[in-house]
Amino acid sequence: MARVARKASTRRARANAREAAKPAAPFPIIGIGASAGGIAALQRFFPEVPVDSGFAYVVIQHLDAEHESVLASIIQRSTAIETQTAAEGMEIEPDKIYVTPPGVSVTLHDQRFHMAKMAATRVRRTPIDDFFTSLAEEQSESAAGIILSGTGSDGTIGLRAIKERGGLTLAQASAEYDGMMRSAVQSGLVDVVLPAEEMAGKVVGYFRHSNHTESERDRRKRDVAEQLSRIAALLRVRTGHDFSGYKDNTILRRIQRRMQVLQIDDPTAFYERLRDEPQQVDLLFQDLLIGVTSFFRDEHAFDVLERLVVPRLFESRKPDETIRVWVPGCATGEEAYSIAMLLKESAPRGAASPNLQIFATDIDERALEVARAGRYPATIATDVTPKRLKEFFSREDGTYRVSADLREVCLFSAHNLLRDPPFSKLDLIACRNLLIYMGPELQEKIVPIFHYALRNNGYLFLGSSENVTRHARLFSTIDKTSRIFQKRSGVTPHRLPEFPLAAAARQIAPNARQRATNGTLQDVAERLLVERFAPAYVVVNAGGELMHSSGGTGKYLELAAGAPDHNVFSMARRGLRMDLRAALHKAASTGQVAIQNKINVGTNGGRQTISLAVQPLPSDGSADPLYMLVFRDIGGIKAESEDEPVHTTDDVESANVNQLERELRETKERLQITTEELESSNEELKSSNEELSSINEELQSSNEELETSKEELQSINEELQTVNAELNIRVDELSRANNDMANLLESTQIATVFLDRDLCIKSFTPTARDLFRLVESDVGRPLAHVRPRFPADGLQADMEQVLLRLGTIERQVEGSDNGRRYIMRVLPYRTVDNVIAGVVVTFVDVTQIARAEEKIGALSHDLRNRVESLETLLDLVPVGIFIAEDGDGAEIRANRRAVELTGQRATGDKLISVPAILPLTLNGAKVDGDDQPLMKAMRTGKAIPGYEARILRADGSSIDVMMSANPLFDENGKVRGAIAALVDVSSHKEAERSQERLLHELQHRVKNILATITALTSRMVRTATSVSDFSTSFQQRLQAMGRTHEVLSSYNWTDADLEQLLRAVLSPYSSKSRHNIGIRGKPLQLGASMAATLGMVFFELASNAAKYGALSTEEGRVDVVWNTDKAGVLSIHWKEIDGPAVVEPPKRNFGTSFIQQSLEYELGGKVNLRFEPSGVECDIEIPLPPGAGR
Repeated sequence: MARVARKASTRRARANAREAAKPAAPFPIIGIGASAGGIAALQRFFPEVPVDSGFAYVVIQHLDAEHESVLASIIQRSTAIETQTAAEGMEIEPDKIYVTPPGVSVTLHDQRFHMAKMAATRVRRTPIDDFFTSLAEEQSESAAGIILSGTGSDGTIGLRAIKERGGLTLAQASAEYDGMMRSAVQSGLVDVVLPAEEMAGKVVGYFRHSNHTESERDRRKRDVAEQLSRIAALLRVRTGHDFSGYKDNTILRRIQRRMQVLQIDDPTAFYERLRDEPQQVDLLFQDLLIGVTSFFRDEHAFDVLERLVVPRLFESRKPDETIRVWVPGCATGEEAYSIAMLLKESAPRGAASPNLQIFATDIDERALEVARAGRYPATIATDVTPKRLKEFFSREDGTYRVSADLREVCLFSAHNLLRDPPFSKLDLIACRNLLIYMGPELQEKIVPIFHYALRNNGYLFLGSSENVTRHARLFSTIDKTSRIFQKRSGVTPHRLPEFPLAAAARQIAPNARQRATNGTLQDVAERLLVERFAPAYVVVNAGGELMHSSGGTGKYLELAAGAPDHNVFSMARRGLRMDLRAALHKAASTGQVAIQNKINVGTNGGRQTISLAVQPLPSDGSADPLYMLVFRDIGGIKAESEDEPVHTTDDVESANVNQLERELRETKERLQITTEELESSNEELKSSNEELSSINEELQSSNEELETSKEELQSINEELQTVNAELNIRVDELSRANNDMANLLESTQIATVFLDRDLCIKSFTPTARDLFRLVESDVGRPLAHVRPRFPADGLQADMEQVLLRLGTIERQVEGSDNGRRYIMRVLPYRTVDNVIAGVVVTFVDVTQIARAEEKIGALSHDLRNRVESLETLLDLVPVGIFIAEDGDGAEIRANRRAVELTGQRATGDKLISVPAILPLTLNGAKVDGDDQPLMKAMRTGKAIPGYEARILRADGSSIDVMMSANPLFDENGKVRGAIAALVDVSSHKEAERSQERLLHELQHRVKNILATITALTSRMVRTATSVSDFSTSFQQRLQAMGRTHEVLSSYNWTDADLEQLLRAVLSPYSSKSRHNIGIRGKPLQLGASMAATLGMVFFELASNAAKYGALSTEEGRVDVVWNTDKAGVLSIHWKEIDGPAVVEPPKRNFGTSFIQQSLEYELGGKVNLRFEPSGVECDIEIPLPPGAGR
C-alpha cells in the first residue's frame, strides 16, 4: 500500500513521541558521510559554506583505527570556519566543523558527542549509519545528511532515519566512488543529488527557508490546507491514487516539506507549480510514499507472532494445502521476508510441509522493484540474527541477497488497498502502521475487508498504534500489546464497501450520469439483451491466458489453488479441460469456429451438460490473436448419482470410435510405463541433486567466507584510499615545501653542502660552487677530494669535531679568487627523529656586511670622537647643561658646571647623574618639580623660555641663575626627553648692584667734586696773584683729580690699589731715566672716597716738590713708603731727598691748608708736615675701615 503509510515500529513510535515533547533544536546539524575519494569532495564543499551560517557540520570518514588522521587540518586549509576533532562529551556548537576520530562510532545525545569503540571486524563497521541515526533522533527536522564519494552502502540506513523524521537528504553527483551514493539514491530516500560545490548553498537555503515562528508556521499550515483538495485532485489525475481519505496532518506535513525543498512560501504558487510541471507531482508522490521499514521491526511483536500465531497456521494442514499471507503496504519487502522467515523456520521438514504463499503489495513500483530484487545493504546485520543471515541470505558485493527458497514464497505486486479487491482465503494479514495514516472513514471500511479476506479463525497483525475496537464483533484479541487479532467464525459484516473506497462517499460525476442516459433506445435494448440473455463467455489468447471475462463464468471456471493463475486450462472445472484444449487447438490451427457438444462439467455438487464454441476474434493489429470461448448450457444440472455414461450420437456411433478408444488405452499404458521410468530417473536425479546440494552448501560456505574476505579487503581498500588521499595531500605539501626550500636557499644565496657521516657529499646548493669546484657528479665523493676556493686547512678537522661533539663551529673565511668574505658554519645534520645523519656546512656571504661593519666602525670611531668632543665642550663651557633622556626623568645627567652650580661635588665623569628635581626658588618660594623648566618641557613638548631663579645649595649659600629648556623628539615626533641650560647670573646681578652703587656714588662724588672744585676755585681766587697763575694751578689740580678718578673708574669706583693710585698721580713728575720717585709698601686697597682724597693730597705734595722741592732739580727725588703696622691705621711717609734747602713758610699756603684739612676733616687722619734741610717730610696716619686691605 502507499509508502506514505510509513512502516514504524513500537520503538520508533516511542522515539517520535519523545521527539514531540522535546523543544526544537537550537540550530541545524549537518552530517557528512564520506569514504574513498571523499577528501576531494570535502575540499570542494566547505569553501562554499558561509562562515556565519549558524550550522554545525560533522564529517564522518572511514578510517583505520591505527591511522592518525589529518583530515581536520586538511579541511581547515579550505575554509575559515574553525575545524576540530570531535571528542567524548564535547558540546557541539554552531559555525564549527567537527571531524570524527578513526576507530570509533560517534553518536549524538543532548548536543554532545559520545564515542564507542568499533567492532574488530571491518564488515560490521557502519559509522555513518550510526551517526546519522542518532542525528535523526536528536535533531528531527533540523538534521541534514549528505553522502559524498565512497564505496559500499554505509549511510543508506542513516538517511532513511533522517528522511523519516523530516530532515533533508543529499547525495553527491558524479562521485569519484559512487557506491555509497548509488545505494542511497536507489533506496529512493535522497531529496537532492548535486555536485559537492553546490550542496552548501542548497542546505543553507533549505534551513533558512524553514526558519519561521510558530504562529507563522500555523498560518502557512492553514493556507496549505485550503489547497489540499486541489493538490489531491492533481495527484489522483496524475498517479491514479486518491489521498483524500488520508489524515490531513500526514499529507500537510509532506506537502510543506516539499514546498521547503523547492523554497516556495505560497501554497497557491506551489499548486500552480504542480499543475505546470507534472514531474513535480511525481516527486510529491514519491515524498508521500516514504516507506521506512526494516527486518523484524518491533522485535517483541514478532516474537509474540512467532510464538502464538505461526504454529497454529500449520496445525492440521495437509501437504497439498497452502498457507496464504497478505502484507499490504509492504514497501521494500523487509516485513514480508521477515514473516516468510518465521514460516520457513516453523514449517515441518520434508514432504509433509504445506505450501507457503505470501502476497506482498504496495502502490510504489520503485519499492516493489527493490523487494523483488531481494538485495539489501550490509547494515541489515544489525536487525537479522547471524543464524538467519546464514540460512536465508547470501553475500554479494557487500550486500545481502534473499535466498531463492525465501524469494519463491513471496509474490510482490502492485495493489491499491483502497481501489482493488482484496485477496481471499487468507490465513494471516500483516498490515502494520498503515491505518494510522488514514481517516476514521477509511478505517471503518478497510477492517471489514480484512475480515472478509481471512479464512475462518484467520489472524490480523496490526501496528502498535492501531486497533479494531470499533469492530470487536468481527475480531477477538489474541495479544493486545502486540496488536494480534483473530477472525470470529460465523460473523459476517453488515455490508462490504464498494470499490474504490475513497470515492464511495462521492457523488457520481454529472458527465458520467449524462453519458449513461444519452444513448439511443436501441443501444439500451441491446445492452440489456447482452447483460440479461447472452451466454457466458471469456476471451483468451492462443496460450489460454485469460484476457477478458463476462459475468456468470464461475459455473465453468474456478480460481486454482496456490498462486493466482489466469490460464483458462488451469481454471477449467472437472470434465471441461480436455475438450476445451482440443477446441482451442482446432480453432487456432484452422482459423474457423470450433464447437464441442455435450460436454459434462462438474459444478456445484452435480454435472452440467454444455456446448462449447471457440470463435476466433478479428485481429486488432496486435501480434497475439484472441479467441472467444462461449459456454451454453444444455438442460439443467444433474446430481452425480443421476449421471449416466455419455454416449455420442454422431461421432461415437462410427466404427472409428472404438479404435480410438483402444489406441487411447494403449497410449495410457505406454504413458504409465514412461511415468514409472521417469520416477526412477527422478529418484536418481534426486540423489544426484542431494550430492550437488551438499557440494553447493560447501561452495556457499566458501563463497560466504570469500565474501567476508572481500568485504574486509574492500573496507581496507577504502581506508587505504582515504590514507592515500591524505598521503597525496602530504606529498603535494612536501613538494611545495621542497620547492619553497629550494627557492629559499636560492634566494638567500647561502652556499650549503650536505654531507653524510662519512663526510661524503649528499647534495649542495648552486651557490656552493663559488666556494668549491663542484659538479653534479661529485655527489657521493668525500668533500676532502674537492678543491676549495678558500683556505680550508682546518675544515676536515672541524667537520670531524662536529660529528664527535655535536656542537657548532663558526669561522670567517675569505675567498682566494674573489676576495669575498664568508661566515662558515659547520653543524650536525639532524633528522626529524633527532638522529645525527651527517654534517651541514654553510657559507654566508658577509662581504657587504664586513664592509658595512668597517664603515660603521669608522663612523662609530668618528662618532665617539665627536661625542667625546661634545662632552669635553659641555665640560668646559661655563654654562650648566642638564639632559633628560628617559620617559619619567627620575634621574638626569649634568655637566661639571651644572653640578658645581647646584652645589654638589663633581666627579671625574664629564656627564654626571644628578636628581631631576633642582632646589629652585622663585621670589623666595620653592618651585615644584612639574613646574621646573626641564620637567615642564618634557611634559608639554614645548620650549620653556629662560627665567631667573635662585638655587639653594646644601651649604646654605645661594646663587642667582637663569634657566631655559627645550624638549627632545624621536623619529615619530614623540617627546623622548629634554635639555636645559643653567647660567650663573650672580656676577651680573652683583654688577647691577655695583652699578647702582656706582651711580649713587657717582652722584655723590659729582656733588663732592663740584663742591670741592667750587671751594677750590674760591680759595684759589683769593690766593691767586694773577689770572694765568690761577688758570695754570686750576688746570693742574683738575688733571690730578682726573687721574685719580681714572684709577677709581678702572675699579668701578670700588676699592682702588694704593700703589696704582700713587703712580697715576705722580706720573707727570716721574722720570724713568732718573728714577726720581720711589714707591714702596704692601698692596693695599682703599675705598673710593679715601683714594680720591689721598690722590689730591699726593698731588699737592708733588706739585710743591716740583715747584720748590726735590723734584725741581735733576738730582732730587721723592720716596713714598706706607705700612699698616698699626692695627687699623694706614701710615704713609713722604720724604724729599737731595732737593734744594727749604724753609717753613711764615704762613700756610693753599696747598698746605688743603692737605691738612682734607686728611683731618675728611679722612679723620693726622698729618705731620716738616720742612727739613734735606727736603720736606710728611707723615700721614689714616684710620682704615674694617675689612680694608687686600
